[in-house]
Amino acid sequence: MSINDYYETIREKYKDLWKIKADSYGELKIDDPIVFFLDGKNVTKNHREYPMFGKSNFTEMMMFYGAELIEEINADAVIYASIDEITFVFKNPIQLINYFQVETNQSCLEALFIQKFVEKFWKYKKAYFKCTAFNVSDKDVDRLVSFRKEVGDNVGLMYLIKEKIPKSIYHGKSRIELEKLLITSGLSEYCKENNYIREGYYKEYHKRKPNFLEDSISDFVF
Repeated sequence: MSINDYYETIREKYKDLWKIKADSYGELKIDDPIVFFLDGKNVTKNHREYPMFGKSNFTEMMMFYGAELIEEINADAVIYASIDEITFVFKNPIQLINYFQVETNQSCLEALFIQKFVEKFWKYKKAYFKCTAFNVSDKDVDRLVSFRKEVGDNVGLMYLIKEKIPKSIYHGKSRIELEKLLITSGLSEYCKENNYIREGYYKEYHKRKPNFLEDSISDFVF
């Protein structure tokens, strides 16, 4: 099975999530977690400007500034970052709505969120991102993260192969053959040392306890 075919099997495995995503286009619900998925544009094509290996790599810095934004919003959330993509899941959307002081219009929230993230990330590198916001149910949060991790592992495998092995050697090989190629090429230790390429970065955040009552629908200021 090729890398692309394997990706399709992952999508098929989680296909019910796409209906949930489609149903939330336009207006987001405040009763279900809100997800922001950010995808860096032309990042993996520019290795010199956007390094994926070593300290302060692109993925690590997405996570760093993403965490800084979560702390600023002060929310219950999870973040997962892999290669040039980062996913934010806000478990209590009221915290997000109160921070931005807006209604639950999808395009408005996408614009405000990406603006805040980019303001922070540009301290590191000037990069552009596509942002999509949608709802998932509480029970699907872990499944969404699992989906992104499986996709991240698949993309990370291909990134490693392309970076470290000539195309003439890896071209046309199946995913299993590519896994073996990393071993036979003496890259096992390198992969362990740089495991974030395939595993990505994941962290959970919890809202700091306030000194006053908040997170109520009555707190909205529109």
